[in-house]
Amino acid sequence: MDKHFFNSFLVYGGSVGLSRILPILMLPLYLTNLGTDAYGKVEVIFAFFTFLLIFGLLQLETALQRMYFKVENKAELFYSILVITTLFSICIAMITSYLSGDISILLFKSETESRTIVIAAVSVIFANISTVCMVYLRYKDKPAEFVILTLGQVAITALTTYISLVTFHYGTVGYFYGLLAGWLFVAICSLYLITNNMKFSWNISHIKESLEFAAPQIPARLASFFVQFGNRFFVLYIIGTQAVALMSLSIKFAALFQLLMIAFSLAWNPFLYRNEGKLGLEKKVNNLFRALLAALSVLHFITILLAELIIVSFFDKEYHAASQYVILGIIPVQLLIIKEVVESGIKLANKTKYISYAYFISVSIAATLMLFSKTIEQVLLSTILGTLSLVLLSWYFSEKVHKIRYSRVGFSLYITVVLISLAFN
Repeated sequence: MDKHFFNSFLVYGGSVGLSRILPILMLPLYLTNLGTDAYGKVEVIFAFFTFLLIFGLLQLETALQRMYFKVENKAELFYSILVITTLFSICIAMITSYLSGDISILLFKSETESRTIVIAAVSVIFANISTVCMVYLRYKDKPAEFVILTLGQVAITALTTYISLVTFHYGTVGYFYGLLAGWLFVAICSLYLITNNMKFSWNISHIKESLEFAAPQIPARLASFFVQFGNRFFVLYIIGTQAVALMSLSIKFAALFQLLMIAFSLAWNPFLYRNEGKLGLEKKVNNLFRALLAALSVLHFITILLAELIIVSFFDKEYHAASQYVILGIIPVQLLIIKEVVESGIKLANKTKYISYAYFISVSIAATLMLFSKTIEQVLLSTILGTLSLVLLSWYFSEKVHKIRYSRVGFSLYITVVLISLAFN
């Protein structure tokens, strides 16, 4: 295994992974204080928050990653992307805040959640600033700063959320006070660390080149949002907020895979771009790909075996039904991790429009199937089929535009493991 990739995976991915564990451990506490209906609303508003992030960030963090090793004046590149991201994020927050009452009515048939939506919208500004800064710190190879900020964020988020929910009983809005506090901490501290000794300058050509790379990916990012969060809106419409809470809890058991996905993605792009053009890249890619597939297979069975025991032991009876959806909830996240590898050729060839093509075809498949869904199981199966089509399409386009070929045997063995687990479920 590539040594630099492994170190990045452990340091950067590991710290982000650890930062996700505490909120998951505190989940029973949050659910007890919120109840199924309120928690369902939290999940829907959080999905909406994720949707807003797209229009503020504009995928420009991917341009920062792609161009980092190619430009001489990295300060100009950083500031150029930061300025555009901040301006767009502020605009999105202002528009959303103004329409918060209407959005609440659209989602929940009342204005009761308008304040929560405003807090989520303001959080978008600091979340997007933080994203750009953390990418820069990672590529600048500042592991200590990255780890401290990451763990500090989760500690502040957890503490603020706990106080808001348990002490002051703020309900759904309290959950998002915690979200805002965490992102505010990262934005302020990371900006200080980066800009303290770096003179402000920006370059219009960097903005133009960044948008040329990032803009074709925006449709793909919207489609990606649908793949990961669209099922919540369908379940909300079909069944209601309590069903969203049950489905969301089952998806939380994909936490191990989400940790792996975050850790892997943080290390993958730097590894890929750093080794671009070097001999033996295909061999390195496939060695990592096979190791990833093996890890996914093992974690798949571990999660299935532990899920029901954890739900029954630590959650109230109203949430026990979530255990039957866990196996379906964890598969799409695994497939998204695989997608990170098999779309590598598209990124290396700078043919990012193919990422959008793959996403939109897969979303069309998933959305069509969801329209005919009547239960949580059917919605989750639609998500699985849509995500699988995304992997296969990304694989096809990647090999079409680049010379790297990926291990079909390894992927076939992984699919066999998943099908066996479904057969015995």
